[in-house]
Amino acid sequence: MQTAVKINRNDPCPCGSGKKYKKCCAKKETITITELIDNEVSELQKELRIFAYQRYGNAIRSEYQQLMEKLEDTDKDDAEFFEFMMPFWYIPFKTVEDGETILHKFIEHKESAVLRPRLQEILQSWKVAIPVAGKVIGLDDRDLHFVDTLTNESYTVVLDEAMNDFSEGWFAFGVLFPYEDKYTAFPCLFEVSEGKAADYEGYLKDDFAAIGNNHAIQYLEDHFLELMHRLPEAAASVDMDAYEWPTEGAKQVAEQFEKDMTAAGEPQWVINFGVGVWVEYIKQTNKRIQKAENYIAALRYFVYEQSGVESSMTQKELGEKYGLTAGRVSTYYRDIQSQVAAFIDDIFNKTKQDI
Repeated sequence: MQTAVKINRNDPCPCGSGKKYKKCCAKKETITITELIDNEVSELQKELRIFAYQRYGNAIRSEYQQLMEKLEDTDKDDAEFFEFMMPFWYIPFKTVEDGETILHKFIEHKESAVLRPRLQEILQSWKVAIPVAGKVIGLDDRDLHFVDTLTNESYTVVLDEAMNDFSEGWFAFGVLFPYEDKYTAFPCLFEVSEGKAADYEGYLKDDFAAIGNNHAIQYLEDHFLELMHRLPEAAASVDMDAYEWPTEGAKQVAEQFEKDMTAAGEPQWVINFGVGVWVEYIKQTNKRIQKAENYIAALRYFVYEQSGVESSMTQKELGEKYGLTAGRVSTYYRDIQSQVAAFIDDIFNKTKQDI
């Protein structure tokens, strides 16, 4: 709740400037201190961006060009978005000369010019910027409540106009600066889309686990923009007609697999992975499928084993569902495993290189 304070003209100004109220903030009969600090924090962020562009604009543009060469399947909208986003990642996380970030250099440059003690403390606290990727768990009049997927840390983020349309359950990325007992986003949180948080969370956890790195914050710092590009694919449905299936039986397995996995509530990224595995298997074997259920059972077991999703089914359970013994599920599973081993290794190695 914002606190309204009535002040005598000759009293010290509550903003912390050290001046009398009549010489400082007396243009308002009643001022809201929190609102005043909010505005000055916003102005500091603007000054930070100007500082970065004026002194390190070429370096930021060069990093953007390298990013666009690295990202796959980008279009004009992607290029414009990441050109906009690049400074907000580069400023707090990319080191420049002397091993310092632009953010640290700005704090050193600006600290002596900030007069209000409260604002000075806020500026100094920005030395610890935090990358986050997670879910909105609640909102109130002034604040957004957010939990990071990988660290499970909760954050209270001060709302601004850019986040007024956020809703509970949305998945978003952001860079957070400390703001006393809360956080302010730099420049705001960026939602991926509505209604797919479980898919995004599952994909992010799997991607993080694949690199065998226990440092979640460092992982996000290093690959923040690449993840923003790749993550939406986790919730994109597979277009079966985009594949050239050699036989109707091969297509039937993929379609029924997708249908059954969707009915089981599995994340879209897991379904997409399974279809990709099946496409590779058919490519390697060109096998004519006599009984689709045998392969669906084995494919599901393979995907569960590789992805580690909590809803995994055993060979026995899958056999009962699709009308074959656990031993037969195992046989078909080993066949798939042997044919796609190189494909899986390539995925794993590419993930490690990208990350």
